[in-house]
Amino acid sequence: MECQQETSVIKKLWSEKDEITLLETLKQISNKSDMNMLYEIVKPYLEEEFSEDQVSEKVSWFKTNFMNNNSEDALQGTSSSHDAKIRELYKEIWGESETAVVGPHGMTGKEFQALYPRFSAIIEDLPPYNKISDEGKAVITACMLNMQSRMEFEEIEDILMNYYARQVKRAEIRLLLCKKLSELLQKGTKAYHQTHQD
Repeated sequence: MECQQETSVIKKLWSEKDEITLLETLKQISNKSDMNMLYEIVKPYLEEEFSEDQVSEKVSWFKTNFMNNNSEDALQGTSSSHDAKIRELYKEIWGESETAVVGPHGMTGKEFQALYPRFSAIIEDLPPYNKISDEGKAVITACMLNMQSRMEFEEIEDILMNYYARQVKRAEIRLLLCKKLSELLQKGTKAYHQTHQD
């Protein structure tokens, strides 16, 4: 079985309808890091039966995909209406809040997010910041915009870029392991039948 086929099988686990349902539900939750709450709310509306870990992994995959492709060209370059809807929901969930924040150098919250997309979104994940309200997060952004130096921002952005890259690599390794396991299982099954036919 080819690796691409296995990737396709994994993708088919989540239907387009379930993907939209998950993101629409996540959009309505104030604390987007509370996977337990998300799971309890969304579970009855999903076509397939998923575990809480599977829902959490899917959300993490969505967010990683958004963080790694957070540019106007990437967000507009869609191949289907489903992709367009997914990217629209990405922006609504992890994009800039409506609160307009401007630093002393004229940098707005939107510009901050464009320059440091991973850093500006990480407070959604890291405790205790993930427990803070949207208004509180806007205050944190305002504080960041008042800093004179951006070296720390760039350092954190680099760390996060490496972190998300490792997540993608882990997913690739898992697919490779699935492929190898499938091949071994086929060989083992063939060897078993040959042994018991003799």
